[in-house]
Amino acid sequence: MQGTPIAIVWIHGMSCDASAYTDIAQAVQLEGASNYQKIWIGIPQFLFDAPEPVLIDHYVTDTISKLQAAGFTGDNIFLAAHSLGGVMAQKYVAKNADIKGLVLMGSVILRNNHKLNEEGLSHFNYTVPTLTISGVKDGLLRISRAAEGYYHQVENVDPSQAGRFPVAALEGISHASFMSTPIPKNVRKNDLKMEMSLDDAHTLVASQFPLFLNNVINSKFTYNQSATLKVLKPLLDAMEMEGYYGMKPPCYDHDEIDEVSSQCLKDSPWVQANAL
Repeated sequence: MQGTPIAIVWIHGMSCDASAYTDIAQAVQLEGASNYQKIWIGIPQFLFDAPEPVLIDHYVTDTISKLQAAGFTGDNIFLAAHSLGGVMAQKYVAKNADIKGLVLMGSVILRNNHKLNEEGLSHFNYTVPTLTISGVKDGLLRISRAAEGYYHQVENVDPSQAGRFPVAALEGISHASFMSTPIPKNVRKNDLKMEMSLDDAHTLVASQFPLFLNNVINSKFTYNQSATLKVLKPLLDAMEMEGYYGMKPPCYDHDEIDEVSSQCLKDSPWVQANAL
């Protein structure tokens, strides 16, 4: 198989077996092949099925070594991670410059990785290009959290970082859509029901990879986010109307609030009664 050689180290979720990601990883390889990419994927199994930060360095470097021994060449190395694995993965890539990008599935960029600058724009102290893939039917990482991520990563992002943190919100996809059996007990209990076959879900998720991988490799950060915006717009509109704190903190006039509070206390029947 010919194409741009790309290595992906796939980090599993909490209490998940690495073998549960074989099918979706193969779907990613097929999508890559149809886009002139030769994708090598390694899925390490963490001790006690827990993607621990203390262990991730060992597992990532060991997996890359094994992919290289199997024939991978070059420096196009990425991480992909599901659920809690996404938390550990983004902490790892932030400290390891040899990783070019990250794909999060059923996971999001952590809130402490960005803050509002003086212009009120979202500026990230985390600079690794990251694709966030979220499912509308995800019962563990709710689509409302993805909408918050879209606001900061796409809609309100500092222009100097535009295109580095794209979001894909997919209809019909649940938390379990990013894997196969065995499904962990917590996911079986709390997830919503996906609205397509598992094979179709894997194909849909995998279809999000090639463009992101190519853009990162070529330092070309342009994406058409119209499909994702169509899915998320009702949530974004609602959050804006309610003044959702996860977007921007409210701008209170503290002097005015103090004056109103003082007047309310003066007018209070309880205060007046006890002042007699």
